[in-house]
Amino acid sequence: LMKSKSFLIIVALLLLIGCWLFLSFMLFASKDVKNVRDGALPSYDASNKKEYMDNIPFIQYRSHDKFSETEYPQYTNLGDLLKQWSPYDTSPQGWKNSLFHPNKNNGIRRFNFSDQQERALAQSYRIRELPFIIFDIDMLDKASNGPFSLPMLLETFGNSLKRAERSSDNHFMYYSMKKTAQAAKTYPDWKPPQEDILLSFPDFIQEAKIIEQKNDNSALSHLYLTISAGEGLRTPWIRKALPFFSPGDPFFSVDSSEFLGINCRFGMKGVIAAPHYDGKRNFIAMVRGRKRYVLLPPSECSRLDLYPRGHPSARHASLNWADAEKVGENSKLYHAQATEVVVSMGEILYLPSYWFHYIISQDASIQCNARSGDSLIGRNHITACGLYKDESSKSNLRGFNKRHEDGD
Repeated sequence: LMKSKSFLIIVALLLLIGCWLFLSFMLFASKDVKNVRDGALPSYDASNKKEYMDNIPFIQYRSHDKFSETEYPQYTNLGDLLKQWSPYDTSPQGWKNSLFHPNKNNGIRRFNFSDQQERALAQSYRIRELPFIIFDIDMLDKASNGPFSLPMLLETFGNSLKRAERSSDNHFMYYSMKKTAQAAKTYPDWKPPQEDILLSFPDFIQEAKIIEQKNDNSALSHLYLTISAGEGLRTPWIRKALPFFSPGDPFFSVDSSEFLGINCRFGMKGVIAAPHYDGKRNFIAMVRGRKRYVLLPPSECSRLDLYPRGHPSARHASLNWADAEKVGENSKLYHAQATEVVVSMGEILYLPSYWFHYIISQDASIQCNARSGDSLIGRNHITACGLYKDESSKSNLRGFNKRHEDGD
């Protein structure tokens, strides 16, 4: 009997200690969330959109304007473009001085989505598989200021752990987990470019705040928090916040049978995603912050020194484009034809299949994108690079799309 009483006393004490630890954790967690909410990220502030938009002329492109596929987009040498505006420079002045800033009227064309005529013209660009920007999208503005506002995100995510990637600096490159074992044999010196970790959203924001306060943060460790396309499709609040990203939407879902879901990425200021292409048509919505996209058409594939098929980072550039000296030494790469655009909060970039993109986060940012179907336009250049094989095989096409559904 005495042993039974002692056992019950021990159990009761353990339960009390457990309750105390749980309550202490919850109190700490709530303070953690409150501290993050009280010190919001400057680049998550919606006033950034107004500041950006005030400097952009809303040029009306009418249906009777002469259209020439050979003249659009306009390009310059990649080396000159990167030299003029270093990828390590995230200041607004870099975009204002760019050859392709909208004020110079020779960059990526921008259409008012709320205007029926301009929306129809944007759709004609999509049919021709050419990149463009749309703005004034009411549902995206509501998502930016509602479910994707910092207080709402903190409430939605709480302290649950999310998948993220940590780089030792600000460079990130996609790699296939399935190919890492093979890579050890074929590429013995290869190592994963970043590590996968789990962390809470408040912890992510705390680190993002530190990065944002630094003028030169390129050497500091950066994080990229990701919600996969499948997870985004299964998450009710994301589907509700971005209803235009659905298989049935006639503008955003080019091929509803190949709709992959909604992918969302939460990035820190200065994050650089390695140059690459994706096999699917891609609509990229900037929910918060700004990102710079350096774009190259599929025809430039042979100039870019991409990792080959079988490599964990196949279809990505093997050279660091932020290294001006190395780019300058590579004449073929230096003279590749490129353009660029900054996608701001409330805008959506259409990126056709096989277009190369090099992405630099100008702010802490939230970007969500949806892919659907691929195009034949440009595939011949990818085939010539050795990155696409047996294009006549439908089963191989599905495998190709599955391999190429990652990246921005």
